This record gives sequence, structure tokens and C-alpha cells, in this order.
Amino acid sequence: CAVAMSGSRGASVGLLAMLLVWCGLYFKGWQRVAALIVVLILPVAAYHSFPSLAERVDVAATEANVYFETLERGEHDAGGSINVRFEMWRAGWMVFKDAPLIGVGPNNYTESVRQYVGVEGLSANVAHHGQAHNAYVDILMSRGMVGFLIFIAMLFYPLYCFLKTRQASPSTAIFGVVQVVGLSVFSITDASTFDQGNFVSIFLLCMTIFLSRHLATVNQRVV
Repeated sequence: CAVAMSGSRGASVGLLAMLLVWCGLYFKGWQRVAALIVVLILPVAAYHSFPSLAERVDVAATEANVYFETLERGEHDAGGSINVRFEMWRAGWMVFKDAPLIGVGPNNYTESVRQYVGVEGLSANVAHHGQAHNAYVDILMSRGMVGFLIFIAMLFYPLYCFLKTRQASPSTAIFGVVQVVGLSVFSITDASTFDQGNFVSIFLLCMTIFLSRHLATVNQRVV
């Protein structure tokens, strides 16, 4: 419900990824196939049932198509929200290349990218935002490769633990896997998921609960 009310396309994609993973891990055999088909039908049904959603999807598709068409001509269009995000990611990459080890520090997105406006056709629109709208790009530019590797380890090492021991306790592993997948997908279009203290705290708290519960169950069954 919260995702639907937010109207966020990134959150919707994250929710879809979570549902697909949940169905793939929870069900077996023909039930898994049926569940995955139902989940894939849901966005199609929503597209045809809600005109406002269909309009947002169409606009996003059109803007992305225009961006890549102009890119083929060696130009960079930043006229729409999708186009601007692509350019913001490019700007973040430029910043990262000049400070690859430890980055430029947190909360410096606007000031950092403003210095690159005009370089390789970078639009001034990229400096009208406070973050890169991509957690991976934002962490690369703000904390460099060192911070990025720590971030990746924090995000995906628990996922590795859940998947490695899933057979011993599938019912507890699924919660952690779904959480990591959802947040990692949503983070492609938003940096607030891990770049703000409250989101990080909530993620770590939930992950601690899920992982401790899962490992406790695994250890009990192994003994």
C-alpha cells in the first residue's frame, strides 16, 4: 500500500523484485511457476487499470528513448526526469574518477557536480538536486572505492549468508533475502535508502533480527 501511495517508479520496481524473489524461494514446482506468472501479470494489469500509472510509465519510456537516441548522436539530453537521472549518474561518475579512493565526502553532491557542468555536455540540471538518485553512484562519489566496498559488503554479505544456509532453514532465510533484494533494487533510482542515517539504522536493525533468527534456527537444526 505504501509503495502504491508513494507513486515512486523505483519503489514499484523494488517491490516487484521482492515479490519475484519471494515466489521463487517460497514455492516449488508448478506452484512456483504459477506464482511467478501471477506476479508478472500484476504490473501489466495495473498499467491498464490506472491511467495515471500508465502515463508515468509511458513518459519514463519516452524520456529514456529520447536520451539514448541523442546519446547516439553524441549529445546528452536532460529535459525530463529520467534523462536528468542518467546525467546525474554520469556526473557522479565524473566526480568519482577525480577522487576514486575516499571520495569527496557526504552531502557534497550539488557542489561537486556543479564544477563539471558544461564538461562533455553535462547539463546544469544535474546540480539542481541534493543527491545522485542512485545509492551506488552516490556512495562511489562521496566515499570513494573504500566506502563503496564497505557498502557492498554490508549489503550483500548477509545475502550470501542467507543463500548459503537457506536449505537448512528456508522459512527464515527468505526474509533476509527479500529485504536485501528489495533495497538493492530500489537503491538504483534513489540514494536516500543508504545515504541517510535513519534508513541505514532501519536496514541494520532488520538485518540483525533476520540474520540472528536465521542462524539460530540453522544452528539448532544442525545440532
